[in-house]
Formats: sequence, structure tokens, C-alpha cells
Amino acid sequence: IGKNALLNYTLIEKGSENALIHSNVFVQEDFSKLNSNVFSLENTLIRNNHFAKIIGKDTESRMNGSFMPDANEQIDNRTMLNHQNLRGFSEEVYKGILFKKSSAIFNGKIFVDQKAQQTNAYLNNSNILMDDSARMYSKPELEIYADDVKCSHGSATGDFDTEALFYLQARGIGIDKARNMLIHAFMDEVLAKIENEEIRELGKYYLEARMMKIEE
Repeated sequence: IGKNALLNYTLIEKGSENALIHSNVFVQEDFSKLNSNVFSLENTLIRNNHFAKIIGKDTESRMNGSFMPDANEQIDNRTMLNHQNLRGFSEEVYKGILFKKSSAIFNGKIFVDQKAQQTNAYLNNSNILMDDSARMYSKPELEIYADDVKCSHGSATGDFDTEALFYLQARGIGIDKARNMLIHAFMDEVLAKIENEEIRELGKYYLEARMMKIEE
């Protein structure tokens, strides 16, 4: 991604192959911007390797994704944002909803070189387990060698919010609709980051189709 250039990248993974492996390496030069959005919706096994090598100064890097494995499916996301120059900004948000007998892995890393002073980086992974048989393995990492930075990371995995579900039901909303409303609200943070309206609506369409198939 050359000087002053902008790349908007969206990947929607929805297939029936036994395994799907996808790898990207983005190299950013001065003042460049990256917006990467990955939606992993359906396949027996999905493995994503997405890395940004930030060699330029004053860059912006955003890596966002969502995943929704169902029975006997596994989705594995490995990411790295490698800051090597001054004043880089990066933001990474990955969200997952896991259904019965599914599993997912998130291993995201922010690396800040000693030369990458005044880096501002944020990493978060949040997940909802829809069934006790679902398994989530999350490992966010920070590796920092500069001393003038602002970096944070976090991870949270928990059960579906039954209190919020009860709240909506108590106001006359059916359980299926209430459940879908909460799932969409959870995923909207990632969908909203897609700047292109047509692609954003396509993402919403595939998310809805995935939900309908799971509920069958």
C-alpha cells in the first residue's frame, strides 16, 4: 500500500470445502491507510493468516473480523500488526458467536519496534458461546520495545446474555426475534466498520442467511 494510498479490503468466507486457508500480507508505506474486514461464516475448517507490516510513518491500520461456526466447524484467525515506524495507529476488533459443538481460535498480536515511537494500538476479541459444548481459545498479545506508546489489548468470552433476552421477551418480543436482535447488535460493531454501503449490506445479508440456516 503505497504512500498516501488507501486500501479497503473485505473477505466473506462461505463455502463447503473441507478446509479453507487464506493468507494476506499488507505492507504499508508513509501515510497509507488499511481497512481490512473478514467475515468467516461457514466451512468445516477455516484458517486465516492476516498480517500488516507497517514500514511507513503516520499510518492507519484497521483489521476487523467476525466468525460464526456451527456444529463440528472450526474457525482459526491469526493476525499480526507489526509497527516499524513513527506514529502508527492501529485498531483490531474480532467478534465471534459459537454454536453447539463448534470451536474457534483467535491469536492476535501487536508488535511495536523500538523505532515505532508514538504508536497508538488497540486490540480486542469478544466472543459469545451459545452452547456449553462450544469451545473458544483466545490469545491476544502485545510485544512492545518502544517507550512512548499507547497500546492496549483485551479478550472476553461468555455465555449468551439471558437477562437481556428476558428483558426483550418481557416487552412482547418473541424469543427467536429477541435472540436475533441481540446477535445482530453484537456483530454490528464489526459491520459498521465497512465504509462501502453496498458491501456492508451484503455482509448483513450473509449474516442473516447464516442465522436462518443455523436455526433450521
